[in-house]
Amino acid sequence: MALAVPEKAMRLREQHQVLRYESYTIVPGESGIILEYHISISPNLDFKPRLTIPLQDASSRSWTQNDPLVHRLAFLIGMVELLSYWKTCCPATIEVSAGALDDHELAFWESLLRHGLGEFFFTNQIPPDIDIGITSNSSNKPWDRCNTIRQPRSEKSFMVLVGGGKDSILTLELLKKLEGIDTNNLVAFALNPIPASLESIKVAGYGEPLVSTRHLDPLLRDLNACGYLNGHTPFSALLAFVASLTAYINGFKYVLASNESSASEGNVEFNGVNINHQYSKSFEFETHFKEYASRLGIPVDYLSFLRPINELQICALFSAIPKQHQVFRSCNREQTTIARNRSQTGAPTTPAPKRGGWCANCPKCVFTYLCLSCFLPQERLIEIFGDDPSAQSEFLNLAAELAGLSAHKPFECVGTYEEVRACIAHLCANSKLRKDVINNLERLMGHAIDKSSDSLEQLLSNWNGQHFLPPDLESLLHGALTALRG
Repeated sequence: MALAVPEKAMRLREQHQVLRYESYTIVPGESGIILEYHISISPNLDFKPRLTIPLQDASSRSWTQNDPLVHRLAFLIGMVELLSYWKTCCPATIEVSAGALDDHELAFWESLLRHGLGEFFFTNQIPPDIDIGITSNSSNKPWDRCNTIRQPRSEKSFMVLVGGGKDSILTLELLKKLEGIDTNNLVAFALNPIPASLESIKVAGYGEPLVSTRHLDPLLRDLNACGYLNGHTPFSALLAFVASLTAYINGFKYVLASNESSASEGNVEFNGVNINHQYSKSFEFETHFKEYASRLGIPVDYLSFLRPINELQICALFSAIPKQHQVFRSCNREQTTIARNRSQTGAPTTPAPKRGGWCANCPKCVFTYLCLSCFLPQERLIEIFGDDPSAQSEFLNLAAELAGLSAHKPFECVGTYEEVRACIAHLCANSKLRKDVINNLERLMGHAIDKSSDSLEQLLSNWNGQHFLPPDLESLLHGALTALRG
């Protein structure tokens, strides 16, 4: 039986039937360029989000306003941005007037909408196959692959995406060891950075990062406050397009994300669709994005450096970088608050505090705690979290959800059920937690941590062949794992 559209969503769709991507504008900024967008929803909603793209050499920004690929990427960034406004009322029609899209591109954007907004559909109980039509203004000239685009400064130049968590920090630290790397061709990039992002870049010994600032239209917040729909959007998809444009205008060949193999596991099956909170971090999205970028002729290679490995391997490698332990932050409660304040007020970020920034009582905190407990002593973990996650009120419930003992995996950037179960089995077998915590976990998990599951040791030796790493990066990451095993 087909799932019906909820009454509230249906009422909003009837009231607001068409979203129009009206236009985009590229204007010179103080230290780069500013992208300004005009998105409207019938009959009376108008949004004007904007986003800054940094330039290392601001004096060269004049050429960007006439470069066809800069314009194409600026236009496509608007295609991702419109998702944040579409979800308020789910209009049945999306009319794109700002540029032309061919059939291949329309298929890409419909797929991103349906899969990237999967969690939004689930939390609002809207069927993912809801009727949506994306149309492109045929009067606009179709995109022609341009062969006169700017080429990268070096075939070995890298821009690393940094979010302040252990994954991107590991990429920062390992990349410095790449044979033949020129530090002038190595830079960090952050979009609306939290304090931990900037601090981790500094601790890793990198120079001034490239920083992009995104400003949502404040009307969006007002609509959410008065009852319009809200939910998760594919931020990493936006990041992929923004970073590709930033890398292109600054002459970098590679954009390195830090998405691991674990990100490809979904959270729940809903109306016949696999819902994945991390869809835009998955290998599926990375594959589709690379195909899209190749068709456009973008001379930037977007890929995930940590794709061959899993969350446990990342934690094992990260545990050997003590200088970053007091810097990194993975608690999304803090990150969401800081990012929201930043986008709404434009307030400057400040250096990350040496302690705090962890709630110690959410799925992300508990997952990070369980994984790192396999490699670090409890005293060190309490220093990191500023508290003991295993002593918090929700610890056992969250551990159960993470291990697959609930209706679905928490909608957070966490690892697989298999990884969590292996962690718990290892911690219990090796008495790495307090006795009362071990007893509670063993009672809770029961058969779920039996010997049929892969052990921690097995998962630490995994290597996922689904990746796009060139040989030198593959060798660098593989070598780090080999060194870890001694």
